[in-house]
Amino acid sequence: MAGGYEFYRPNQDNLNKKKSQKLLKVFKELNYDLGVLPRKLNETFSVPEKKLIPEWIAQNESIQTKTMVYQDHSVGILIFPKLKEKNSKKEFKKVTQKIIQKAKSIRPQVNLLLGISTWGNFRENKFLKNNPAVLDILLGSGRGPHITGNFLNKNQTVWARPLTKGKTLNQITIPEWPKKGEKITWKPNKNIMTNFIVLNNDIPDDSKISSYLEGD
Repeated sequence: MAGGYEFYRPNQDNLNKKKSQKLLKVFKELNYDLGVLPRKLNETFSVPEKKLIPEWIAQNESIQTKTMVYQDHSVGILIFPKLKEKNSKKEFKKVTQKIIQKAKSIRPQVNLLLGISTWGNFRENKFLKNNPAVLDILLGSGRGPHITGNFLNKNQTVWARPLTKGKTLNQITIPEWPKKGEKITWKPNKNIMTNFIVLNNDIPDDSKISSYLEGD
């Protein structure tokens, strides 16, 4: 799955459309099951361009959900809404309560419940520490540090965040599927393993991908 800042950095104001179009071809080849497309890119890409990555969902001000099925097991995904640059405590609480309600309504239908956020470290941390552990895993992104896997709320939620500039991939391995509708308690290195894969020169180049990235 791809988070919200695969095309540009969180603090980048000016979008380089030429580079974004190159990356668009790359992500088409990588064939993600799900990606989050920030509004800036959704408004920039043409309809034919967006059709290259049909599994990517454009972020907006509402909570979006998707259920994916793997070998008769269901994964529920909550895509966190876009937040204003400055939210009052009341506004933030209202958004988080809607996420909690949505998560509770989906829980009985899925084996695993994930959240995908573009909120940045501070807001994600605030959400996780001040609310019930409704999510099994939160895949964060935005401003803030890389997190391989933090276990919060009595090990009921794992929080992971990527390293800046796309230098690593977060890897989460779950040996056995949790039971549908039940909130699991994670046991590090037993029923869940968190790791990151460093994208360095040890990984062979793909000629087709490289051709997309050549030039200015």
